[in-house]
Amino acid sequence: MSTFTSSIASAFKLIRNALTRQGVKIGGTAAYPRVEIHSVVEDAPQTKDNSVRSVTATVECVSAEKVADVVTLLEGNTEKLFADAGLVLTGWDVIGIVPGQVRLFDEQQSLDSAAVFYRVLQDVTIWLELKTNNA
Repeated sequence: MSTFTSSIASAFKLIRNALTRQGVKIGGTAAYPRVEIHSVVEDAPQTKDNSVRSVTATVECVSAEKVADVVTLLEGNTEKLFADAGLVLTGWDVIGIVPGQVRLFDEQQSLDSAAVFYRVLQDVTIWLELKTNNA
């Protein structure tokens, strides 16, 4: 029987590394426009030996100025995540990455100010397989 090893931290790092590029701010405290990664969920193992997993995350683009900012970020994210770039991860093989639902929210006022924020959220699912020591 194989020991369970979570893939959630590795999947989060994979997404963050893939989205990191010149001129793009990443994180919940970065200035606008920015990209945030949240709602990361690791599903139960898909195989009896616990080697195959899927992790779903929401990649959110946020701007306090215009919708064009979030659309530009989304396009760049899509290119980085879903291009055949050979995403590499220590300890895991990426066996699939698929886009999920995309949602656009505009003109959302924040509770603490009169500022207006534009948001686009895209779900991403990554399928991972634990590397064996025999490979």
